[in-house]
Amino acid sequence: MSGASLPRPREWTLTDGEELPKSLVLADRGELPEGWDRKSGTPGVRYMGDWDSRPHPARVIRVDEETLDLWQRLTGDDDAPVSQARLLSPVSTEEQEAIKALASYSTRLGSFAPQISRGYDESLAKKEGLIKYNLSHPGDWSEVVLKGIQIGLANPMFKSPNANSNDAFGLDLVSMPADATPETEYQRAVDVSRYEATQDQWIDRRSGTAQRYTEFYRMAWRRQIAPNTERSLYAAIIPPGPAHVHLVHSMALADNRSTALASGFWCSLPLDYFVRITGKNDLQTTGAKTLPFSSPDHQLAPALLLRTMRLNCLTTAYADMWVDVYDEAWQEDSWACHWKGLPPLAAVGQTWERSTPLRTERARRSALVEIDALVAVWLGMDADALIAIYRAAFPVLNRYEQTTWFDANGWKLTGYHRTYGQIQQKSSYDELLAYNESDGAARPPDGYTPPFYETDREAEYRQAHAVFSERLRKAREEGDPR
Repeated sequence: MSGASLPRPREWTLTDGEELPKSLVLADRGELPEGWDRKSGTPGVRYMGDWDSRPHPARVIRVDEETLDLWQRLTGDDDAPVSQARLLSPVSTEEQEAIKALASYSTRLGSFAPQISRGYDESLAKKEGLIKYNLSHPGDWSEVVLKGIQIGLANPMFKSPNANSNDAFGLDLVSMPADATPETEYQRAVDVSRYEATQDQWIDRRSGTAQRYTEFYRMAWRRQIAPNTERSLYAAIIPPGPAHVHLVHSMALADNRSTALASGFWCSLPLDYFVRITGKNDLQTTGAKTLPFSSPDHQLAPALLLRTMRLNCLTTAYADMWVDVYDEAWQEDSWACHWKGLPPLAAVGQTWERSTPLRTERARRSALVEIDALVAVWLGMDADALIAIYRAAFPVLNRYEQTTWFDANGWKLTGYHRTYGQIQQKSSYDELLAYNESDGAARPPDGYTPPFYETDREAEYRQAHAVFSERLRKAREEGDPR
């Protein structure tokens, strides 16, 4: 999942007698060089497995005061003159509509007074004897000290704390016990009273009393933002109990519903794009507050909350939050895309059960795809803009998606080892290709059950975006002004 840094656009400053390269001259005039196929679409970062260096008119980005004003509104650097606005690095003009939507969406997380903790300073806490290294499985969330790698995309139990970042897959959510707890690399090294006395205090806004931050349901996220990986913004809901080291931050809003809604926003592609295009590489308290957000009374909030809660609430530790956030409106919801073979999205009740969370790889991906489209609609970003940022800013994800399949039971197969499915073997993908080429006459890969479903993220985005756009239009037409 790691790789070379994304190539940055080259800035041309001409000296006397120097001319622009022919390809850029053609592009600047809106002409396509010989060999370019208009049907292949606008350029992105990668093409046919390599860096996409093909010239195209969409690569010529003219930066004037209007553009700088837009970029400044996106970055929030309002204290500087427009002429000194930070330069962004879009790959093509196709991203402009997405940037405009994000810049025009003025509501930010900071307006909702989030309570944020950086947890234990890893080095200092070890030096002071508060925690010590001891890879273990204590069986109680309160004895866990979370590390960044344990937080996945809407997945609070993504990997073991000592896992390699290049490991293809994490914990098996399908076979995970209902009362599962994570491993911990650090163990409490002092008595409970001293350990808890060093933890940040937050205000419980229902009771008005001060409590340790570890007593709240929180959204936790990895601080480090990598622009050259599959995704860069990793956030998930964690239950009361665990502490964390400072490379993880955690946050709570006024109530569990708002906290869950923030988690839904943060696992979406549009917000991931926001942190990438604005050049954030270390997302701490100040940066977190600049991210787009909204109140939980929006028309699309129930749909976002249903998908978010079913992704995050993996164990019995989330039972109280599930009851608290549960909305009867969920019973009227359904998948926005035609996911053949998936159980109904609304097949959940008010009481948490083992079947409450989405566990299969296919169901979880389906919910995440729909969240991407839903948040795009919420932010005023059209389907073309959503697809433009997917092509331009997420080349690794794009490459992985081109070879991704699922079987009838929701198990994933892919052609890239860094994103292998949970039960995938080295030979599985070649066996799938042979099975497909034989029209089902060959034996399917071991452990997999036909039929197989191929992914098409762009088509799925368009379908989901159209459904959520229609829901929003209909709600407003019926008199809901939110």
